[in-house]
Amino acid sequence: MSEADLLDTAQAVWGNYISTMGIFVSILSAYLIVAYIAGRTLTKAQVILVNVSFGVFVTFGIFGMFGFSRTGTELMLLALDASTQRKAIGITIVPELTLIIFPILVLGSYKFMWDIRHSSKQ
Repeated sequence: MSEADLLDTAQAVWGNYISTMGIFVSILSAYLIVAYIAGRTLTKAQVILVNVSFGVFVTFGIFGMFGFSRTGTELMLLALDASTQRKAIGITIVPELTLIIFPILVLGSYKFMWDIRHSSKQ
């Protein structure tokens, strides 16, 4: 592939990453809204259903974002290697940051639901 093809494909992959991140943020926001508005009144079975559903969807989202970011990074580095003019340093830490930051957000969301359900204030 030429440098232009590699960069074009990398841009498409990074676009998929951004789209997946938007979906992840939407699911995270929905979970937090449900936790805040109805978390205290949900039955145990409903909480289990909401938590498991949330966990499954965000897990797919996190691994999807990781795959897109890893592929985008590899394509960017290949394009830099193929370039005869550019010798820029590519940012290659995004896949690792994806596996660190987003699970922390998910765990924080579970903690928020726990705090809402176990608060002493009614």
